[in-house]
Amino acid sequence: MIGQYLPEFAEKFPHKPAVKADGVQVTYGEFYENVKKLQYHMQKKTGTDKGRKVAIFIGNKPAFLEVFLAAASLGWMGVPVDPKWTAGELADILAELQPDLAVFEKEPPPGFPFPSLVYAEVMLTEKSGLHWISHDDWERDFYIGYTSGSSGRPKGYIRNHRSWLESFRVAEEVFSISRDDGFFAPGPFCHSLSLFAAVHALHLGATVYIMESFAAEKAVDLIKKEPITLIYAVPTMIYAIVRECEKRGEQIGSLQKMIVTGAKWETEQKERAKLFFPNVSRYEFYGASELSFITYIDEKGFAENPKSIGRPFPGVDIRIINDKGECLPPEKTGEVYVKSGMIFTGYYNRPELTEEVFRGGYVTVGDIGFVDEKGYLTLAGRKKNMIISGGLNIYPEEVEEVLRNHPAVKEAVVLGIPDPYWGERLTAFIEWEAEEEPGSLEVHCRRELPAYKCPKEYITVDRFPMTASGKVARNEFQKLVMEKRQAVER
Repeated sequence: MIGQYLPEFAEKFPHKPAVKADGVQVTYGEFYENVKKLQYHMQKKTGTDKGRKVAIFIGNKPAFLEVFLAAASLGWMGVPVDPKWTAGELADILAELQPDLAVFEKEPPPGFPFPSLVYAEVMLTEKSGLHWISHDDWERDFYIGYTSGSSGRPKGYIRNHRSWLESFRVAEEVFSISRDDGFFAPGPFCHSLSLFAAVHALHLGATVYIMESFAAEKAVDLIKKEPITLIYAVPTMIYAIVRECEKRGEQIGSLQKMIVTGAKWETEQKERAKLFFPNVSRYEFYGASELSFITYIDEKGFAENPKSIGRPFPGVDIRIINDKGECLPPEKTGEVYVKSGMIFTGYYNRPELTEEVFRGGYVTVGDIGFVDEKGYLTLAGRKKNMIISGGLNIYPEEVEEVLRNHPAVKEAVVLGIPDPYWGERLTAFIEWEAEEEPGSLEVHCRRELPAYKCPKEYITVDRFPMTASGKVARNEFQKLVMEKRQAVER
Protein backbone atom coordinates (compact mmCIF):
# COMPACT_ATOMS: atom_id res chain seq x y z
CA MET A 1 0.00 0.00 0.00
CA ILE A 2 1.03 3.61 -0.33
CA GLY A 3 3.11 4.44 2.74
CA GLN A 4 3.59 0.82 3.74
CA TYR A 5 7.39 1.09 3.77
CA LEU A 6 7.63 4.01 6.21
CA PRO A 7 8.47 1.76 9.23
CA GLU A 8 11.24 0.08 7.19
CA PHE A 9 12.69 3.40 6.06
CA ALA A 10 12.55 4.82 9.59
CA GLU A 11 14.55 1.83 10.83
CA LYS A 12 17.06 1.58 7.96
CA PHE A 13 17.86 5.27 7.48
CA PRO A 14 16.17 7.31 10.25
CA HIS A 15 18.37 10.37 9.66
CA LYS A 16 17.86 10.58 5.91
CA PRO A 17 15.78 13.64 4.93
CA ALA A 18 12.28 12.64 3.82
CA VAL A 19 11.06 16.18 3.08
CA LYS A 20 12.93 19.48 2.81
CA ALA A 21 10.97 22.70 2.50
CA ASP A 22 11.91 26.36 2.93
CA GLY A 23 14.68 25.66 5.45
CA VAL A 24 12.73 22.93 7.29
CA GLN A 25 13.91 19.32 7.20
CA VAL A 26 11.99 16.24 8.36
CA THR A 27 13.90 12.96 8.49
CA TYR A 28 12.34 9.56 7.86
CA GLY A 29 12.53 8.79 11.57
CA GLU A 30 10.71 12.00 12.42
CA PHE A 31 8.21 11.63 9.58
CA TYR A 32 7.27 8.12 10.74
CA GLU A 33 6.76 9.22 14.35
CA ASN A 34 4.61 12.16 13.23
CA VAL A 35 2.46 9.92 11.04
CA LYS A 36 1.90 7.53 13.95
CA LYS A 37 0.80 10.41 16.18
CA LEU A 38 -1.63 11.60 13.55
CA GLN A 39 -3.03 8.10 13.09
CA TYR A 40 -3.71 7.84 16.80
CA HIS A 41 -5.42 11.23 17.15
CA MET A 42 -7.35 10.93 13.89
CA GLN A 43 -8.83 7.63 15.04
CA LYS A 44 -9.45 8.95 18.52
CA LYS A 45 -11.39 11.87 17.04
CA THR A 46 -13.59 9.97 14.58
CA GLY A 47 -13.33 6.21 15.19
CA THR A 48 -11.53 3.40 13.40
CA ASP A 49 -13.83 2.68 10.45
CA LYS A 50 -12.12 2.63 7.07
CA GLY A 51 -13.21 4.84 4.20
CA ARG A 52 -13.36 8.06 6.20
CA LYS A 53 -12.76 11.35 4.37
CA VAL A 54 -10.16 13.81 5.68
CA ALA A 55 -10.13 17.37 4.33
CA ILE A 56 -6.58 18.75 4.58
CA PHE A 57 -6.44 22.52 5.18
CA ILE A 58 -2.63 22.74 5.12
CA GLY A 59 -0.45 24.30 2.43
CA ASN A 60 2.73 22.98 0.86
CA LYS A 61 4.46 21.87 4.02
CA PRO A 62 5.77 18.56 5.37
CA ALA A 63 2.72 18.48 7.66
CA PHE A 64 0.45 18.08 4.64
CA LEU A 65 2.30 14.96 3.51
CA GLU A 66 2.27 13.50 7.03
CA VAL A 67 -1.52 13.91 7.25
CA PHE A 68 -2.00 12.52 3.74
CA LEU A 69 0.13 9.43 4.47
CA ALA A 70 -1.56 8.93 7.85
CA ALA A 71 -4.98 8.91 6.18
CA ALA A 72 -3.84 6.59 3.35
CA SER A 73 -2.29 4.06 5.73
CA LEU A 74 -5.50 3.96 7.81
CA GLY A 75 -7.56 3.09 4.76
CA TRP A 76 -9.03 6.60 4.69
CA MET A 77 -9.23 9.16 1.91
CA GLY A 78 -7.22 12.39 1.93
CA VAL A 79 -8.85 15.42 0.30
CA PRO A 80 -6.54 18.42 -0.38
CA VAL A 81 -8.25 21.79 -0.02
CA ASP A 82 -7.29 24.41 -2.59
CA PRO A 83 -6.70 27.82 -0.94
CA LYS A 84 -7.66 29.48 -4.23
CA TRP A 85 -11.22 28.19 -4.09
CA THR A 86 -13.75 30.93 -3.61
CA ALA A 87 -15.82 30.89 -0.42
CA GLY A 88 -18.74 29.64 -2.49
CA GLU A 89 -16.72 26.83 -4.08
CA LEU A 90 -15.38 25.72 -0.70
CA ALA A 91 -18.86 25.71 0.84
CA ASP A 92 -20.28 23.70 -2.08
CA ILE A 93 -17.46 21.15 -1.99
CA LEU A 94 -17.63 20.65 1.77
CA ALA A 95 -21.42 20.29 1.58
CA GLU A 96 -21.00 17.60 -1.08
CA LEU A 97 -18.05 15.90 0.58
CA GLN A 98 -19.31 15.90 4.20
CA PRO A 99 -15.80 15.19 5.55
CA ASP A 100 -15.50 13.01 8.63
CA LEU A 101 -12.54 15.11 9.76
CA ALA A 102 -10.73 18.29 8.76
CA VAL A 103 -7.09 18.83 9.70
CA PHE A 104 -5.82 22.39 10.08
CA GLU A 105 -2.29 23.59 10.65
CA LYS A 106 -3.62 25.89 13.36
CA GLU A 107 -7.09 26.66 14.71
CA PRO A 108 -10.07 26.18 12.35
CA PRO A 109 -12.27 29.20 11.60
CA PRO A 110 -15.05 29.94 14.13
CA GLY A 111 -18.17 27.89 13.56
CA PHE A 112 -16.51 25.30 11.31
CA PRO A 113 -19.26 22.67 10.98
CA PHE A 114 -17.23 19.44 10.78
CA PRO A 115 -15.01 17.59 13.30
CA SER A 116 -11.51 19.02 13.19
CA LEU A 117 -7.99 18.38 14.40
CA VAL A 118 -5.15 20.88 14.81
CA TYR A 119 -1.79 19.60 13.57
CA ALA A 120 0.25 21.84 15.89
CA GLU A 121 -1.59 20.48 18.94
CA VAL A 122 -1.13 16.85 17.85
CA MET A 123 2.63 17.40 17.60
CA LEU A 124 2.76 18.55 21.23
CA THR A 125 1.44 15.22 22.52
CA GLU A 126 3.58 12.35 23.83
CA LYS A 127 4.90 9.75 21.38
CA SER A 128 4.73 6.73 23.69
CA GLY A 129 2.16 4.00 23.20
CA LEU A 130 1.62 4.64 19.48
CA HIS A 131 1.52 1.75 17.02
CA TRP A 132 1.87 1.69 13.25
CA ILE A 133 -1.38 0.91 11.47
CA SER A 134 -1.57 -0.17 7.85
CA HIS A 135 -4.09 -2.07 5.73
CA ASP A 136 -3.63 -4.36 2.75
CA ASP A 137 -6.54 -3.54 0.43
CA TRP A 138 -5.06 -2.41 -2.88
CA GLU A 139 -8.48 -1.55 -4.29
CA ARG A 140 -9.36 0.82 -1.46
CA ASP A 141 -9.81 4.46 -2.43
CA PHE A 142 -7.32 6.77 -0.72
CA TYR A 143 -7.50 10.15 -2.48
CA ILE A 144 -10.18 12.55 -3.67
CA GLY A 145 -8.76 15.41 -5.70
CA TYR A 146 -10.72 18.28 -7.15
CA THR A 147 -10.24 19.75 -10.60
CA SER A 148 -8.95 23.30 -10.72
CA GLY A 149 -12.25 24.69 -11.95
CA SER A 150 -10.83 26.37 -15.09
CA SER A 151 -14.21 25.68 -16.68
CA GLY A 152 -17.28 24.84 -14.65
CA ARG A 153 -17.62 23.71 -11.04
CA PRO A 154 -14.72 21.68 -9.57
CA LYS A 155 -15.47 17.96 -9.47
CA GLY A 156 -13.90 15.32 -7.27
CA TYR A 157 -12.03 12.41 -8.86
CA ILE A 158 -11.31 9.31 -6.79
CA ARG A 159 -8.10 7.29 -6.97
CA ASN A 160 -7.32 3.96 -5.29
CA HIS A 161 -4.02 2.56 -4.04
CA ARG A 162 -3.55 0.19 -6.97
CA SER A 163 -3.84 2.96 -9.58
CA TRP A 164 -1.11 5.10 -7.99
CA LEU A 165 1.16 2.13 -7.24
CA GLU A 166 0.97 1.17 -10.92
CA SER A 167 1.71 4.79 -11.83
CA PHE A 168 4.78 4.71 -9.56
CA ARG A 169 6.00 1.55 -11.29
CA VAL A 170 5.50 2.99 -14.77
CA ALA A 171 7.24 6.27 -13.86
CA GLU A 172 10.24 4.36 -12.52
CA GLU A 173 10.45 2.36 -15.74
CA VAL A 174 10.04 5.21 -18.24
CA PHE A 175 11.87 8.00 -16.40
CA SER A 176 14.54 5.76 -14.79
CA ILE A 177 13.58 6.92 -11.30
CA SER A 178 15.07 5.37 -8.15
CA ARG A 179 15.49 5.97 -4.42
CA ASP A 180 18.78 7.74 -5.14
CA ASP A 181 17.01 10.57 -6.97
CA GLY A 182 16.32 13.90 -5.31
CA PHE A 183 12.74 14.83 -6.27
CA PHE A 184 11.77 18.49 -6.73
CA ALA A 185 8.01 19.11 -6.66
CA PRO A 186 7.57 22.91 -6.66
CA GLY A 187 3.84 23.03 -7.42
CA PRO A 188 0.83 23.03 -5.05
CA PHE A 189 -0.34 19.79 -3.43
CA CYS A 190 -3.97 20.70 -4.13
CA HIS A 191 -3.18 19.66 -7.73
CA SER A 192 -2.16 16.11 -8.44
CA LEU A 193 1.21 16.57 -10.20
CA SER A 194 3.33 17.71 -7.25
CA LEU A 195 1.37 15.59 -4.78
CA PHE A 196 2.01 12.51 -6.91
CA ALA A 197 5.73 13.29 -7.16
CA ALA A 198 6.09 13.89 -3.42
CA VAL A 199 4.20 10.74 -2.39
CA HIS A 200 6.15 8.69 -4.92
CA ALA A 201 9.42 9.93 -3.41
CA LEU A 202 8.25 8.97 0.10
CA HIS A 203 7.04 5.57 -1.10
CA LEU A 204 10.52 4.94 -2.57
CA GLY A 205 12.50 6.28 0.37
CA ALA A 206 13.89 9.21 -1.62
CA THR A 207 14.10 12.85 -0.54
CA VAL A 208 11.52 15.29 -1.87
CA TYR A 209 12.08 19.06 -2.00
CA ILE A 210 8.96 21.23 -1.93
CA MET A 211 8.13 24.94 -1.91
CA GLU A 212 5.41 26.68 0.07
CA SER A 213 4.86 28.87 -2.98
CA PHE A 214 6.70 28.81 -6.27
CA ALA A 215 9.33 31.46 -7.00
CA ALA A 216 11.83 31.03 -9.83
CA GLU A 217 14.72 32.66 -7.91
CA LYS A 218 14.29 30.29 -4.96
CA ALA A 219 13.81 27.32 -7.26
CA VAL A 220 17.12 27.95 -9.03
CA ASP A 221 18.92 28.45 -5.72
CA LEU A 222 17.50 25.16 -4.48
CA ILE A 223 18.50 23.19 -7.58
CA LYS A 224 22.05 24.59 -7.30
CA LYS A 225 22.38 23.94 -3.57
CA GLU A 226 20.68 20.57 -3.04
CA PRO A 227 21.25 17.14 -4.66
CA ILE A 228 18.14 17.47 -6.81
CA THR A 229 18.21 15.23 -9.87
CA LEU A 230 14.65 15.47 -11.22
CA ILE A 231 11.85 17.99 -11.35
CA TYR A 232 8.12 17.51 -12.00
CA ALA A 233 6.66 20.79 -13.26
CA VAL A 234 4.29 22.51 -15.67
CA PRO A 235 5.79 24.44 -18.61
CA THR A 236 5.22 27.86 -17.05
CA MET A 237 7.43 26.90 -14.10
CA ILE A 238 10.16 25.59 -16.40
CA TYR A 239 9.98 28.81 -18.46
CA ALA A 240 10.41 30.89 -15.30
CA ILE A 241 13.33 28.78 -14.04
CA VAL A 242 15.10 28.96 -17.41
CA ARG A 243 14.56 32.74 -17.59
CA GLU A 244 16.14 33.09 -14.15
CA CYS A 245 19.18 31.05 -15.25
CA GLU A 246 19.40 33.17 -18.39
CA LYS A 247 19.28 36.35 -16.33
CA ARG A 248 22.10 35.07 -14.11
CA GLY A 249 24.06 33.67 -17.04
CA GLU A 250 24.34 30.31 -15.26
CA GLN A 251 24.25 26.71 -16.38
CA ILE A 252 23.34 23.97 -13.90
CA GLY A 253 24.74 20.55 -14.66
CA SER A 254 23.37 18.56 -11.71
CA LEU A 255 19.76 18.25 -12.85
CA GLN A 256 19.27 15.00 -14.79
CA LYS A 257 15.54 14.81 -15.60
CA MET A 258 12.83 17.34 -16.42
CA ILE A 259 9.36 15.78 -16.38
CA VAL A 260 6.88 18.28 -17.78
CA THR A 261 3.10 18.20 -18.27
CA GLY A 262 -0.06 20.29 -17.99
CA ALA A 263 0.22 22.17 -21.29
CA LYS A 264 2.18 21.91 -24.53
CA TRP A 265 5.92 22.39 -23.97
CA GLU A 266 6.89 24.46 -26.97
CA THR A 267 9.93 23.37 -29.02
CA GLU A 268 11.78 26.67 -28.58
CA GLN A 269 11.35 26.46 -24.80
CA LYS A 270 12.56 22.86 -24.73
CA GLU A 271 15.73 23.92 -26.53
CA ARG A 272 16.29 26.84 -24.15
CA ALA A 273 15.94 24.46 -21.20
CA LYS A 274 18.70 22.28 -22.63
CA LEU A 275 21.00 25.29 -22.98
CA PHE A 276 20.90 26.05 -19.26
CA PHE A 277 20.57 22.45 -18.02
CA PRO A 278 23.00 20.71 -20.41
CA ASN A 279 22.90 17.28 -18.73
CA VAL A 280 19.14 17.00 -18.46
CA SER A 281 16.95 14.40 -20.19
CA ARG A 282 13.70 16.07 -21.20
CA TYR A 283 10.40 14.24 -20.88
CA GLU A 284 6.99 15.62 -21.71
CA PHE A 285 3.95 13.55 -20.85
CA TYR A 286 0.27 13.72 -21.53
CA GLY A 287 -1.93 12.69 -18.66
CA ALA A 288 -4.91 13.63 -16.56
CA SER A 289 -5.71 13.56 -12.86
CA GLU A 290 -8.33 10.92 -13.63
CA LEU A 291 -6.15 8.81 -15.93
CA SER A 292 -2.57 9.33 -14.71
CA PHE A 293 0.06 8.67 -17.41
CA ILE A 294 -1.18 8.28 -21.01
CA THR A 295 1.63 9.12 -23.47
CA TYR A 296 5.17 10.46 -23.19
CA ILE A 297 7.73 11.92 -25.53
CA ASP A 298 11.46 11.78 -24.83
CA GLU A 299 14.58 13.02 -26.60
CA LYS A 300 14.11 10.52 -29.44
CA GLY A 301 10.45 11.43 -29.80
CA PHE A 302 11.22 15.16 -29.90
CA ALA A 303 13.37 14.47 -32.97
CA GLU A 304 10.93 12.07 -34.67
CA ASN A 305 7.60 13.80 -34.11
CA PRO A 306 7.91 17.08 -32.19
CA LYS A 307 4.27 18.12 -32.75
CA SER A 308 2.93 14.98 -31.11
CA ILE A 309 2.58 14.22 -27.40
CA GLY A 310 4.29 10.89 -27.74
CA ARG A 311 3.59 7.19 -27.55
CA PRO A 312 1.64 5.32 -24.85
CA PHE A 313 3.21 4.47 -21.51
CA PRO A 314 3.66 0.73 -20.81
CA GLY A 315 0.30 -0.91 -20.18
CA VAL A 316 -1.73 1.92 -21.74
CA ASP A 317 -4.14 1.19 -24.58
CA ILE A 318 -5.50 4.14 -26.59
CA ARG A 319 -8.52 4.14 -28.87
CA ILE A 320 -9.77 6.97 -31.03
CA ILE A 321 -13.58 6.85 -31.17
CA ASN A 322 -16.03 8.88 -33.23
CA ASP A 323 -19.48 10.17 -32.25
CA LYS A 324 -21.06 6.89 -33.39
CA GLY A 325 -18.90 4.88 -30.99
CA GLU A 326 -16.75 3.45 -33.79
CA CYS A 327 -13.03 2.85 -33.29
CA LEU A 328 -11.09 4.86 -35.88
CA PRO A 329 -7.95 3.83 -37.82
CA PRO A 330 -4.61 5.70 -37.70
CA GLU A 331 -4.60 9.34 -38.87
CA LYS A 332 -8.36 9.74 -38.24
CA THR A 333 -9.38 12.32 -35.63
CA GLY A 334 -11.81 11.53 -32.85
CA GLU A 335 -12.20 11.43 -29.08
CA VAL A 336 -9.29 9.91 -27.13
CA TYR A 337 -10.22 6.96 -24.89
CA VAL A 338 -7.74 5.27 -22.55
CA LYS A 339 -7.56 1.91 -20.78
CA SER A 340 -4.88 1.05 -18.21
CA GLY A 341 -4.28 -0.05 -14.65
CA MET A 342 -3.85 3.61 -13.66
CA ILE A 343 -7.33 5.01 -14.30
CA PHE A 344 -9.48 6.50 -11.56
CA THR A 345 -12.43 4.94 -9.74
CA GLY A 346 -14.93 7.65 -10.75
CA TYR A 347 -16.18 11.10 -9.82
CA TYR A 348 -17.21 11.59 -6.21
CA ASN A 349 -20.99 11.71 -5.78
CA ARG A 350 -21.41 12.21 -9.56
CA PRO A 351 -22.49 8.78 -10.93
CA GLU A 352 -24.02 10.31 -14.04
CA LEU A 353 -20.73 12.05 -14.90
CA THR A 354 -18.76 8.86 -14.21
CA GLU A 355 -21.04 6.88 -16.52
CA GLU A 356 -20.63 9.53 -19.19
CA VAL A 357 -16.82 9.19 -19.43
CA PHE A 358 -16.57 5.37 -19.25
CA ARG A 359 -17.11 3.21 -22.33
CA GLY A 360 -16.46 -0.53 -22.07
CA GLY A 361 -13.49 -0.19 -19.71
CA TYR A 362 -12.08 2.79 -21.61
CA VAL A 363 -12.24 6.33 -20.24
CA THR A 364 -12.14 9.78 -21.82
CA VAL A 365 -11.58 13.26 -20.44
CA GLY A 366 -12.87 14.85 -23.64
CA ASP A 367 -9.65 15.32 -25.60
CA ILE A 368 -9.71 15.11 -29.39
CA GLY A 369 -6.80 13.72 -31.39
CA PHE A 370 -5.39 11.06 -33.70
CA VAL A 371 -2.73 8.35 -33.60
CA ASP A 372 -0.33 8.00 -36.53
CA GLU A 373 1.07 4.82 -38.08
CA LYS A 374 4.05 4.85 -35.66
CA GLY A 375 1.83 5.11 -32.59
CA TYR A 376 2.37 8.81 -31.82
CA LEU A 377 -0.66 10.64 -30.45
CA THR A 378 -1.34 14.20 -31.57
CA LEU A 379 -4.04 16.29 -29.87
CA ALA A 380 -6.31 18.61 -31.80
CA GLY A 381 -8.09 20.12 -28.81
CA ARG A 382 -10.76 19.50 -26.22
CA LYS A 383 -14.28 18.51 -27.14
CA LYS A 384 -15.81 21.07 -24.78
CA ASN A 385 -13.70 23.88 -26.28
CA MET A 386 -14.78 23.24 -29.85
CA ILE A 387 -15.86 26.34 -31.78
CA ILE A 388 -18.45 26.16 -34.58
CA SER A 389 -17.83 29.06 -36.96
CA GLY A 390 -19.66 29.26 -40.27
CA GLY A 391 -20.86 25.67 -39.69
CA LEU A 392 -17.31 24.32 -39.41
CA ASN A 393 -15.77 22.68 -36.32
CA ILE A 394 -12.57 24.32 -35.06
CA TYR A 395 -10.47 23.24 -32.08
CA PRO A 396 -8.86 26.40 -30.66
CA GLU A 397 -5.78 24.63 -29.34
CA GLU A 398 -4.60 23.94 -32.89
CA VAL A 399 -4.86 27.64 -33.79
CA GLU A 400 -3.22 28.68 -30.51
CA GLU A 401 -0.17 26.51 -31.20
CA VAL A 402 0.30 28.22 -34.58
CA LEU A 403 -0.04 31.66 -32.98
CA ARG A 404 2.53 30.83 -30.27
CA ASN A 405 5.02 29.83 -32.94
CA HIS A 406 5.12 33.43 -34.15
CA PRO A 407 8.29 34.98 -32.64
CA ALA A 408 6.49 38.07 -31.32
CA VAL A 409 3.78 36.11 -29.44
CA LYS A 410 4.22 35.19 -25.78
CA GLU A 411 0.80 33.63 -25.16
CA ALA A 412 -2.39 33.21 -27.17
CA VAL A 413 -5.96 32.14 -26.50
CA VAL A 414 -8.58 31.61 -29.19
CA LEU A 415 -12.27 31.87 -28.33
CA GLY A 416 -15.52 31.73 -30.23
CA ILE A 417 -17.33 35.03 -29.62
CA PRO A 418 -21.07 34.99 -30.41
CA ASP A 419 -21.68 36.54 -33.82
CA PRO A 420 -24.95 36.93 -35.78
CA TYR A 421 -23.31 35.97 -39.08
CA TRP A 422 -20.69 33.36 -38.17
CA GLY A 423 -22.47 31.89 -35.15
CA GLU A 424 -19.13 32.13 -33.37
CA ARG A 425 -16.43 34.49 -34.61
CA LEU A 426 -12.92 33.10 -34.22
CA THR A 427 -11.14 35.68 -32.06
CA ALA A 428 -7.50 35.54 -30.95
CA PHE A 429 -6.33 37.23 -27.77
CA ILE A 430 -2.61 37.88 -27.78
CA GLU A 431 -0.04 38.66 -25.10
CA TRP A 432 3.03 39.95 -26.93
CA GLU A 433 6.64 38.95 -26.32
CA ALA A 434 7.96 41.65 -28.67
CA GLU A 435 6.64 44.33 -30.98
CA GLU A 436 4.93 42.85 -34.03
CA GLU A 437 5.46 44.02 -37.56
CA PRO A 438 1.95 45.12 -38.63
CA GLY A 439 0.03 42.35 -40.34
CA SER A 440 2.71 39.69 -39.88
CA LEU A 441 0.57 37.56 -37.57
CA GLU A 442 -2.27 37.40 -40.10
CA VAL A 443 0.22 36.40 -42.83
CA HIS A 444 1.69 33.75 -40.51
CA CYS A 445 -1.75 32.25 -39.84
CA ARG A 446 -2.76 32.21 -43.51
CA ARG A 447 0.48 30.38 -44.32
CA GLU A 448 0.04 27.74 -41.59
CA LEU A 449 -3.74 27.25 -41.42
CA PRO A 450 -6.74 26.77 -43.71
CA ALA A 451 -8.62 30.03 -44.21
CA TYR A 452 -11.58 29.01 -42.02
CA LYS A 453 -9.23 28.40 -39.06
CA CYS A 454 -7.60 31.83 -39.26
CA PRO A 455 -8.82 34.26 -36.58
CA LYS A 456 -11.11 36.98 -37.84
CA GLU A 457 -10.08 39.36 -35.07
CA TYR A 458 -6.91 39.89 -33.01
CA ILE A 459 -7.10 41.58 -29.60
CA THR A 460 -4.10 42.53 -27.46
CA VAL A 461 -4.28 41.76 -23.72
CA ASP A 462 -1.82 42.48 -20.91
CA ARG A 463 -2.09 39.06 -19.27
CA PHE A 464 -4.35 36.04 -19.02
CA PRO A 465 -6.13 34.74 -15.92
CA MET A 466 -4.50 31.46 -14.91
CA THR A 467 -5.44 28.49 -12.74
CA ALA A 468 -3.14 27.49 -9.88
CA SER A 469 -1.88 24.60 -12.01
CA GLY A 470 -0.49 27.01 -14.62
CA LYS A 471 -3.19 26.73 -17.29
CA VAL A 472 -5.18 29.53 -18.85
CA ALA A 473 -8.54 29.81 -17.07
CA ARG A 474 -10.43 29.71 -20.35
CA ASN A 475 -13.89 29.96 -18.80
CA GLU A 476 -12.93 32.95 -16.66
CA PHE A 477 -11.31 34.61 -19.65
CA GLN A 478 -14.44 34.18 -21.78
CA LYS A 479 -16.58 35.73 -19.04
CA LEU A 480 -14.15 38.64 -18.71
CA VAL A 481 -14.24 39.28 -22.47
CA MET A 482 -18.03 39.20 -22.60
CA GLU A 483 -18.33 41.56 -19.63
CA LYS A 484 -15.99 44.06 -21.31
CA ARG A 485 -17.92 43.89 -24.57
CA GLN A 486 -21.24 44.40 -22.79
CA ALA A 487 -19.80 47.43 -20.99
CA VAL A 488 -18.70 48.94 -24.34
CA GLU A 489 -22.14 48.33 -25.86
CA ARG A 490 -23.82 50.07 -22.92
